[in-house]
Amino acid sequence: MQNVGLGVMVFSIPCSRSSDFTGYLTNDTLNGLLVQQSGATIVLEHRFFGLSNPYPDISPQSLAVLTIQQAIEDLVYFTRNVNLPMPGGDKVKPDTTPWILVGGSYSGALTSWTMVNAWYLLCWLLVFGRRTSYGRLLGVFQANMPQNCSSDVQRVIAYLDALYAVNDMEKVQEFKATFGLRALSHIDDFAVALDLKFVDWEKMSPSTGPGAMLYQFCDALEVKGGQIADRNGWGLKHAIQAALNPCHVKIRNQNLYQGYTRMTHSVEGN
Repeated sequence: MQNVGLGVMVFSIPCSRSSDFTGYLTNDTLNGLLVQQSGATIVLEHRFFGLSNPYPDISPQSLAVLTIQQAIEDLVYFTRNVNLPMPGGDKVKPDTTPWILVGGSYSGALTSWTMVNAWYLLCWLLVFGRRTSYGRLLGVFQANMPQNCSSDVQRVIAYLDALYAVNDMEKVQEFKATFGLRALSHIDDFAVALDLKFVDWEKMSPSTGPGAMLYQFCDALEVKGGQIADRNGWGLKHAIQAALNPCHVKIRNQNLYQGYTRMTHSVEGN
């Protein structure tokens, strides 16, 4: 049996497909680094994301089992029944081997809830970045992105909010078409796509250079006729028109593609 003295580290990934997080299986991450000498690491896909769908559709009836309790029970079932692809992998159970559940964002909250609900299951708990106010978290993105870019992105999102508030679905459809996302049937999916700029900033590190996708996007949005917008940006009209600029379309589509495929992957995979 392979030595798993440190234990089995499970990262229940937050609201995405597992293929986006395979890096956590390597020692480039804390997860892999801790267990590379004596342990195992797992990236576990959450139900209804990626290909982990208990039903062949995402109807309201099917989504009725998309609950926190069901997610906790998934973790319990997995640890008790999984046969890991290694020598003795069928004998690595919570009653004989430490199982370490880690997470951040929603998966961090799920880690905490599992520890309370199924305390007998896990020997160790790691939660990164606990937050009680998600509004404050978004404020960090807004404050540290290029201010002109942040201002205009927020204007675009506010415009969509206003259309939705008065139920002007005809203009919503026109707005989605401007961004090449008319195929998204749910307005909240479209809103998430517009919000991806803030996620791009979150993924950056101190070593990220000026060629990062976020900076390319902001340059295309905030440089007009050789002039750079001040911290207030160019305004809503320009921000929407910039979406039609051929150079910006290429950058925007690259930037939206990952988020768009995440939102549609569950349906396409059925």
